[in-house]
Amino acid sequence: MSIQSLLKELREKRGINQNELAKMLGLNMSTISAYERGIRKPSKKVLIKLSNLFEISLEYLLRVSEELDPSKTTDREDEEIFQIRNYLKQKGIDAGNVFEYLQEQIPLLGLTGAGANILAQEKAEDYIYGANADFAVSVHGDSMEPLIRNGSIALIKRIRIEQFRNLDIALVIVNNDQALLKRLYLTKEGIWLLSENSAYDPIFFKPKEWERECLFLGKAVEIRFNL
Repeated sequence: MSIQSLLKELREKRGINQNELAKMLGLNMSTISAYERGIRKPSKKVLIKLSNLFEISLEYLLRVSEELDPSKTTDREDEEIFQIRNYLKQKGIDAGNVFEYLQEQIPLLGLTGAGANILAQEKAEDYIYGANADFAVSVHGDSMEPLIRNGSIALIKRIRIEQFRNLDIALVIVNNDQALLKRLYLTKEGIWLLSENSAYDPIFFKPKEWERECLFLGKAVEIRFNL
């Protein structure tokens, strides 16, 4: 069975039309129509919502969407997923949000310095799970301690600098080659890069210096570290 025919079957069994399903999923009716005609395939986020809405295995939906044999999903896998969902439900956790989180993979880029003179790298070294972020970077250095420890991983969301809020933590390239995590404070006179560790002096760039030597890469939305 194809994903388009399965989606139509599930919708009709529930007795809802395309417009109603679109509203339930937060999509346009034209998108649902494209799914059912085979023009587009649902994203993993949409499949998670469908799994919760129709109470059907996410693993089954994924295999159908990828045109694999759904029958090869073992009973053991289904039982494990059921147990996880049941445990999360008992803890008052929305299982849908958890499975959505686990479906999002973002690239882990090269080393970045939080005070250390480490060159920025763009090559993906690995992939990690995360949501609401576009990429992640490894952090080496102690200038943002104790907030951001040496060896942490910072998850970064790409935004325009005009959307940035003063004193949030940003990932920036300075001197055209050094990647730093710092608190940014933007003024008409220039931009301050501030450390959490008082042993590090603030860094200041005049507007022309900033434009010539620096690049704003995004906002840190999550920090991970091992205990």
